[in-house]
Amino acid sequence: MRVLGGSERIESGWWDGQAVRRDYVAAELETGQRAWLFREAGGEGWMVHGWFG
Repeated sequence: MRVLGGSERIESGWWDGQAVRRDYVAAELETGQRAWLFREAGGEGWMVHGWFG
């Protein structure tokens, strides 16, 4: 996996007491596909949020 640029942290849920903090990156996978990936802030391992066309 090759990260394409920097990461972006998105925080949500502060108003309802269910805080969520995730880091997102755009990446190019070994297959050549480009994906929008995320993980819990400070966590390990990435999950696919979506694909670029």
